[in-house]
Amino acid sequence: MLKSSRRTFLEISTGMLSLGWARMKGLARAAGTSPAVSPESKGPRRLFPADLQDAAWSTFDASGYRKPVTGICYRTHNVSYFSSYVDRPRPASGMPVGGIDTGALYIEPSGVLGYTSIFNHLTPLGGPLNVPFLGMSIGGHTWVFATGQTKNYAGNNRPSLGINLKLLNSGMMGRSDYWGHYPIADVEYQAADSPIEVGVRSWSPFIPGDAKTSNTPGAVFEIHLRNTSPERKSGCVAFSFPGFADHHTKDEVIGWPDLAARPVMPQPAIERQPAPEGLSGVWVENKAWGMSYVLAAIDGAPARTGGALGSDGLKWAAIEKELPSNGPRDDGGSSLAVDFSVDAGEETVVRFVLAWYAPEWEGNGNPGTGGERIITEAPGSVLVPSTTGKRFTHMYALRYASAGDVASFLAQHHEQLLKRVIAWQSAIYEDPALPGWLADALVNAFYYFGPCSMWAQAKDPIGNWCNPEDGIFALEEAPRACPHVTTLSNMAMAGPLLSFFFPECAVSMLRGYRWTQKENGDVAQLMGRWADPANPMAYDYQEVMSGFCFVSPAYLHWKITGDDAFMKEFYPAVKKALAYSFSQRPDLGLSQIIAMPPVRPHTWNDSEWFEDRSMRGYVTHPGGLRIAGAEMLKEWAQAVGDDDEAHKLDSLVAAGKDTLQKYLWKGDHYLIYNDTETGQVLDAFFTPQLNGQYFARFAGVPLVFPQENVDRVLRVLRDKVCKLSKLGMPPIYSMPDGSLWTADKTGYLTGEYIYTNHQVIWNAITFIYEGQKEFGLDLLRKNLELGYCKWGYLWDGTNCCSAGGDTGEVNYGWDYWFNWSIWTAPAALRGQHVAALAKPGGLVHRVISAGRTGTLT
Repeated sequence: MLKSSRRTFLEISTGMLSLGWARMKGLARAAGTSPAVSPESKGPRRLFPADLQDAAWSTFDASGYRKPVTGICYRTHNVSYFSSYVDRPRPASGMPVGGIDTGALYIEPSGVLGYTSIFNHLTPLGGPLNVPFLGMSIGGHTWVFATGQTKNYAGNNRPSLGINLKLLNSGMMGRSDYWGHYPIADVEYQAADSPIEVGVRSWSPFIPGDAKTSNTPGAVFEIHLRNTSPERKSGCVAFSFPGFADHHTKDEVIGWPDLAARPVMPQPAIERQPAPEGLSGVWVENKAWGMSYVLAAIDGAPARTGGALGSDGLKWAAIEKELPSNGPRDDGGSSLAVDFSVDAGEETVVRFVLAWYAPEWEGNGNPGTGGERIITEAPGSVLVPSTTGKRFTHMYALRYASAGDVASFLAQHHEQLLKRVIAWQSAIYEDPALPGWLADALVNAFYYFGPCSMWAQAKDPIGNWCNPEDGIFALEEAPRACPHVTTLSNMAMAGPLLSFFFPECAVSMLRGYRWTQKENGDVAQLMGRWADPANPMAYDYQEVMSGFCFVSPAYLHWKITGDDAFMKEFYPAVKKALAYSFSQRPDLGLSQIIAMPPVRPHTWNDSEWFEDRSMRGYVTHPGGLRIAGAEMLKEWAQAVGDDDEAHKLDSLVAAGKDTLQKYLWKGDHYLIYNDTETGQVLDAFFTPQLNGQYFARFAGVPLVFPQENVDRVLRVLRDKVCKLSKLGMPPIYSMPDGSLWTADKTGYLTGEYIYTNHQVIWNAITFIYEGQKEFGLDLLRKNLELGYCKWGYLWDGTNCCSAGGDTGEVNYGWDYWFNWSIWTAPAALRGQHVAALAKPGGLVHRVISAGRTGTLT
């Protein structure tokens, strides 16, 4: 049954009326954002206010939230037939719906569907679909909820606008206002000639702390229809969903160097049946492809069904009378139409549920690849198989038997699920220690789960070492740019988020890496490539970092969860990994803790995280991180009573610190490396040089560098390096005196202005931890504002920027989930290590509690 209620004044949640507009403006100033429109405005309530500043943080009242929130409104206008109003879309990508291991379906601000991986086009991502999916018809006049823009695929290149949908010109919206707060995308549409104002809320049940619910492959779409005319209006709302074949990737030149294999799908075998009992809609299955979905109206609304409407203006124009037939060559696309009637000044809400189900994926990353193994060239022109040629089973298929089960679950529980989503987000938005812009960044940082996460059941080809309750949780390094599965370095760089909110996923990932460990203690750098999480490889890559990259997430997990059984289970493997890592240069004695391993020909063992060059001898950046890792293991050794190991690690740490001071300290910065045997030295101001200190701070272990050295490095970074760019972004490399880099320029990580977003985040948080909170917060805000507001990369997870000049534009890398490290910022602002956030009363604890109960304490 459609829900309808009269709203003559703007609804204000509990407690908001007493704030007053002056209080609202004060809150906005405190958050560093622009205020919203006055909450005293009349009329049916929008999802969020009109006329927010475009592409800027604003603080405003929002539907369902009891207090003001901070977010970015992206505004999209209708475009002319022959030209676009901008050549670079903003945001670069819309927000994806979807959760853990479900794939992602991107909702674009222009009203079209974007990238799609819900039918296992995992890397490169499928789409962009570029078709509108919602529309409304009243008295023979149709409005498609779209403004006309589409987008070209953005692999390693900047995004650009595609063709515009002017064939729908007579019925398109004139403007959309878009606010994404993962997993919710809110859009308000405007059309000058429409008597109905339209707001659309699209969301998935992603709830931190609840991996099972977040592992639900589906989404709910709420269409708010507000009658602003003086008379009753009747019509219909339609939802169109493209067929299975349309979800294929539109990018065929990505990765190593192109698609893993040319997909060849069997002839489709489409079967249709009604939606499950209690729902009105259609259940579509492609038997030959092993995929299905349910598209249905909920709340008891009766629906008409038909074939997909696509971008055909004539089909959309007819939705009030008829929907297209599927015909003999059914592609699996569908449409659904629900009639409505709403009185003047009233609002009615039509809800649709979309549930998808594609339980098996190809390790090659795309359906239709037939299990073909992919061969990759390794150093020395050696060809190695980078996939197993096997299929994997999604964990969600363990929780749901069909798309019908998913649809029924969402239909039955959507009210409580949305309440839980809003509650956990509110715990972040309302935290008084967080500026509004940072709260917004923390909320949207969860988006990576949609496009990047995979969770395979413990079935063939995974060995019997894998626990059924664990499976293998994995993360695609960058599904649009670099198809590596669960890169070990990235796991360490990402910080504590997994162990904070989904500890079972963190344990699954760590147990997978323990399985890769060789007898000598070495751990694989990759769990596989493309979308294959069971083919460990690249043991020699960034070998100087591998021991630290294993101990750091394991230690953080123990510190956050307090799980001593986990610590005892992993202690032998972590000890073995660090023993291997710290024994590669016996000629250097104990000081080898800060040294590179000997270079072995035809390997990549001479690089570290910043992989643009070979490293030699003593090294500051890996050395500092290895010292922090030794301190982590020492705490475990003391906890299990391994006194010999604790003493050994003490000696290594002392030798490492002495050697740092003797061979690498230059008075106001550290050398990048110093090979005392060959005399090779790289002297530069290296922005990452204090990363060991950053990790020690948030992990809560003894600090790595002398305080006076840290203060001097930060002074150069603040007073010189951050001022090289007009944008305030510190480049990765500067000359030794802090001036612009004039040496080699690779265009990847080395150049005058090149920086990585995660490194700027770490620098900013280091400033905060080291007592320079105001400067650190300002640097962090500038970085996020540049990426999210100017360039629109909020749901793109960019890596390297500014290769083409001092612009902040991306030059390499999308969807890099190690930007999760922003979740160390709340601890830094409190001067605490991250485990404090998970204790009762801490931010993480409050987020999980709110998500569990749907209420805030």
